Amino acid sequence: MMIVSLGVSVVPASVWAACNETPLFSSASTQDVMNEPKVFVVSARKPILPGCTPKPLWLTVAGLEGAAAKVIVPDYNPPGQVSATIVLEPDRPQVHSVVYTVTEAGSPGNTVTLPVRYGKENATPVLGPIGDLTVHPGRIFSFAVSVMDTDGGLLPKEDGLSIDGLPDSARVTYKRSTPNEIVAHVEIVASNYDKGIRRVVIRGKDKDGGIVLGEMRLKIAAKGE
Repeated sequence: MMIVSLGVSVVPASVWAACNETPLFSSASTQDVMNEPKVFVVSARKPILPGCTPKPLWLTVAGLEGAAAKVIVPDYNPPGQVSATIVLEPDRPQVHSVVYTVTEAGSPGNTVTLPVRYGKENATPVLGPIGDLTVHPGRIFSFAVSVMDTDGGLLPKEDGLSIDGLPDSARVTYKRSTPNEIVAHVEIVASNYDKGIRRVVIRGKDKDGGIVLGEMRLKIAAKGE
């Protein structure tokens, strides 16, 4: 059984309260390990906003107890960033539902649950770089997102690369869709009605159940912000 969940609504309509915004996952993914050790990184971030004092971010990893795994958390993380390196060693076939939680004092936490599968061979999809964006109403703004899979197992188009949390004015066009790579073009013509801060979840998926996700902070701002 595979369990994949996000601790916050995938399609948020809420506007965060400045300094108390929820931290975002930069990268989190399922992982499969067969005969060779595997090393991967889970990372999260929170933008340092004007007038806000940066606080330490904390990333916890739960669900690998009893597995052939080691979690390494750095002694120091740059302000607004946090990560954990996880080393998986080959083990008997088993599935662990791993819960990753990023928190900051005074702000809502963010949780994602993804499986680690032992005794399975599969390359996890990889997202292209994701950055936080600011868009102004009445202007056309466009950007691209992408996902790659080295063993050519991506599902087609929106099944292989989904983008949730965009305003209603957004248009998503799939410029390329192959088993190895999907590229989507996003165009936003925001209105004053859309103003606020959104959490956009970008997710890649392959036919063998491999999933990678990243989150984007999309601010639709008034003129001058």
